Amino acid sequence: DVERSRGLGDVYKRQVLPSQIPVADAFNQLAQVASRSDTAQAAQITGVVRSLLQLFGVRPGTPEAAGQIRQNIELGGLTAEQRLSRGLLPGPQDMRQQLQQLSRLSEKLPPDKKEHLEQLIRGLHSRVTSQQLNSLQQWREMPDGSFERVMQLDLPIRQGERWDNLELRLSREAKHSAEGELISQWRVRLHFDLEHLGALDAEIRLTDQHQISALFWCENPETTQLLQAGADDFAERLRQCGFSQTEIHSQRGQAPKQHAPVHKELIDLHT
Repeated sequence: DVERSRGLGDVYKRQVLPSQIPVADAFNQLAQVASRSDTAQAAQITGVVRSLLQLFGVRPGTPEAAGQIRQNIELGGLTAEQRLSRGLLPGPQDMRQQLQQLSRLSEKLPPDKKEHLEQLIRGLHSRVTSQQLNSLQQWREMPDGSFERVMQLDLPIRQGERWDNLELRLSREAKHSAEGELISQWRVRLHFDLEHLGALDAEIRLTDQHQISALFWCENPETTQLLQAGADDFAERLRQCGFSQTEIHSQRGQAPKQHAPVHKELIDLHT
């Protein structure tokens, strides 16, 4: 049954992958749709779009940023089925509910505008559904005997007048020590496509002992130099946040695949 479910999941992902739209890309296009409002119906659409941007858009450096990230996780659709299984009905702030409202409002738009808006809605639905399939709600046993749980989602980040897409992958890895104790490690993968600095990947690892390491892969050598120059300040800020041991590394190149091993000397948490 497990293998059959995985097979069905793979088939469904192949069906939805071509029509996916990253959340930030959809937000940029929705903002353009809202800015061209010239009818009462379009004004209603503008209100829903603005609500979406306010609820799920993340503005770095603001006091609200942490809450906005939490809203993406709780209301962005990633855990919708899990919440329904516990008897929790989606509220009006749920992303899928707002997308359904947009779909209903689009019915009275001119055909070309209606098709454009519905295409954006389908792309967002596909993106969230694909990320649900990639996110594991249960522990999965790995070949080395450890266990892993994964959550994957897009975070739309406000940069000036545009939204940039940050791909977030959060995993918890656990294994038993020689004494039988369960030892956990959290791993966060981030992917950025920065307009002036190129592609940037980051992997952050955190242990139960508050030991933390960060490894950055940079497309451009200038980006690598910038990160290396700020590594000591970053490490000090982490120590001020209560992390007992820190290690920061930057290198040029591409990040390995999610389950590919990373060189031990680059992620050693013991400094």
